[in-house]
Amino acid sequence: MKKKLTWKTAAGLILAAGAWRRLSEDLPIDGDIIPIDPGLKPPTPPKLPPFKPTCKNGERLSWDSGARRWVCVPRL
Repeated sequence: MKKKLTWKTAAGLILAAGAWRRLSEDLPIDGDIIPIDPGLKPPTPPKLPPFKPTCKNGERLSWDSGARRWVCVPRL
């Protein structure tokens, strides 16, 4: 069942909004807001090649998804 908005709730919300506006006017914001230059692009992270170990004879290279790395496993 949906409750109706009573006059007490509406009055409380209006008083809270007024208090918030009055208090927020006193807060200093000089120097806290830094404008973002739209032409400035973030630096690209370096791309590292995935490490692939060299396997011995009788082993093959396989991706271990649990450890998220390449491993050498025996050939079957």
